Amino acid sequence: MRRRDVGVCLLILELAVAAEVSLHLTPLAQGQTSEVALPYTLTDGGGFLWDVQGDGSIGDGTSDAFDGGLYLRVDGYNFPGFSSAGLGCGGRELSIGPANLAGLEVWRQIYVPSDDTYARFSEVLRNPSGSAVTVRVEIRTNLGSDSNTLIVETSDGDRSFTLSDRWIVTDDSSDGSGDPAVAHVFTRSPTNVSLSGDDLSHSFTVTVPAYGILRVTHYAVQRWERSQAIGVARRLAAGTPEVSLVEGFESGDFARLPWNTGGGAPWYVTSSDRYEGNYAARAGRIGDNQASWLEVTLDVTGTEISFWYRVSSEEGCDYLSFYIDDVWQDGWSGETGGHDSYVSVYLGPGTYFVEVRPYSGAGVYELWVEARGGH
Repeated sequence: MRRRDVGVCLLILELAVAAEVSLHLTPLAQGQTSEVALPYTLTDGGGFLWDVQGDGSIGDGTSDAFDGGLYLRVDGYNFPGFSSAGLGCGGRELSIGPANLAGLEVWRQIYVPSDDTYARFSEVLRNPSGSAVTVRVEIRTNLGSDSNTLIVETSDGDRSFTLSDRWIVTDDSSDGSGDPAVAHVFTRSPTNVSLSGDDLSHSFTVTVPAYGILRVTHYAVQRWERSQAIGVARRLAAGTPEVSLVEGFESGDFARLPWNTGGGAPWYVTSSDRYEGNYAARAGRIGDNQASWLEVTLDVTGTEISFWYRVSSEEGCDYLSFYIDDVWQDGWSGETGGHDSYVSVYLGPGTYFVEVRPYSGAGVYELWVEARGGH
């Protein structure tokens, strides 16, 4: 299969194709092969420990960096504890949930690299309703530095934690000894920040669109030297803008993204039987033992995909199939109504490949795909 790289940070894809049933694919880590009991400790490239608890918080970290850190609340509701999590990304990422909070389905994904010194927290919010939902996402930490807590530096260069900051580094009174210096880094502007004694919090007000998925990403860092913690915070903040890629075929063709199509009859963009907007993509009409496929290759670091589909085919024989990197994710056949499907994966730097393929043993009759999305 053809592979081409296109740089993008975040992809959210919705496909359009006729029953009012929702399919939900749990957003687990890419390459997930196991389930592990919680608490579970991940170790970063600098040897710092991230002892992930059942609610996705960090218990102690390394040498009392935390007295319980990175707790999640959604509109005042605490993310609950779970006894196990999915482990993927080569054993580097935990996926916990879902929990139903404030009308949303919520997951926590914690990724700790083997070649860097941070933990990335992705709070994944899925809205199963037909109306947009606005919530406050709050992250709370009790620092291990206790009464000796001081602000080393913030992103605007001072020692005052304000709404203009995208990161903050704290420590105890000893640089290079005692508790590690700790950094918190945000990928979006906070709507509230606070440091009271050793209690640190920051929150974000976000709106999750109807049937949509939104990710709130933030980082934590442990380093012995304050200057090292500042350096990692600066680097993460400089390279973590959240970007959404939305494809609705509203250009009336496949020109906006590097789509490829082929098979017995290629896909085409049509203005009939669309989900919303003016256009949808439709599979070519094919005969026995033929296929019609549509694919796009993108290079991403964090990915959420949601799609709406409609199929009309011979049930049990002819399928719309969905793949990521040649790995089959799911398939649908028969006479369907409008379905929502959601997938969330983390691939790390590399090539992201999606193939949508309706298979035919006795003829696929009709298939529509419409893509749309948001953060």
